[in-house]
Amino acid sequence: MQIQSASFTKEGSIRVVFSGGLVRFVPPVAANRDRRKLAAWENQGNTIEPYVESPEDFPLSQMQFKAVLMSLGRTHGVTLDAIENAIDEMVPDPDQADLAKARLHYSSSYNRSHPLFDLLKGRMGLTDEDIDRTWMLARTIT
Repeated sequence: MQIQSASFTKEGSIRVVFSGGLVRFVPPVAANRDRRKLAAWENQGNTIEPYVESPEDFPLSQMQFKAVLMSLGRTHGVTLDAIENAIDEMVPDPDQADLAKARLHYSSSYNRSHPLFDLLKGRMGLTDEDIDRTWMLARTIT
């Protein structure tokens, strides 16, 4: 099997994609058979891509999350009322809508991968890039 691409993971292992779509996670240990194949692949001029931080790696505190909402409010007109209205319109079960609003207001931490963001982004006129950029800025707030 031919190596198609390789990139480091957050944990330090190497995600290797082989021809045919097979994916393996290779430890950075020279004695590992797949790591030796990867070294030969690198010697042919290929490069293991570095790990790139992602918003999914950083849960936000409630304060950081509120800062995200305020920033998106300034740049895109997103308000808590607008989000609550969108939840009411998009979540037909009132109990589930109430749960979503409770999560919005009272969670102690917020994860970028939560499905609520995908549900709301189109309704709020946001792109993944808008949310990701603001999320990564908010994570630096202490």
